[in-house]
Amino acid sequence: MYFRDSPILSARTLRLFWYVVGLSVLCFSIFCTVAKAAGGGTITLLTASSGNPSTVLARVAADGGKKINNSNITFQIYDKNLTLVGSYGPVSVSLAAGATQDITWSWNVNGFEPFTVNACWSPGDSGNCKIDATSTQFNAVPSIGFFLGGIAVVLIGVWFWRVRRQMVTAKASS
Repeated sequence: MYFRDSPILSARTLRLFWYVVGLSVLCFSIFCTVAKAAGGGTITLLTASSGNPSTVLARVAADGGKKINNSNITFQIYDKNLTLVGSYGPVSVSLAAGATQDITWSWNVNGFEPFTVNACWSPGDSGNCKIDATSTQFNAVPSIGFFLGGIAVVLIGVWFWRVRRQMVTAKASS
């Protein structure tokens, strides 16, 4: 072979050359694998219902013609003081190219204040949000129930009846 017989290239230089070529191919293949796992996904929907419990819904999609394997999504809920009040996950997500998946989580509300829910979609077991991340705000209004709602309607009715009676009495005396 021409390269082996060349006086310019020694055996040591050839070994070093093939070592560098092999290492380059290995690094390139690892880079392509990581890039494939870390992209091509979007959190297309993130909502939270008011009520108790509040239901968080996230819809994730593999877009860009790539499938997503071995990824996870986590949720965190913060109150108005940015204190973590709830978390869920990681939930494993694997999607074919163009596919979507809905992920739901029910959370017991602890108050009436506005809350912020964050969704973080990461490759593998990491929590770096390299695929996508989003957040939304919602107001949690716990339900008072049928019985307490009925009492409230009765009390409002009594108040209107008394105000009407006072207006009729005031009109008759003038």
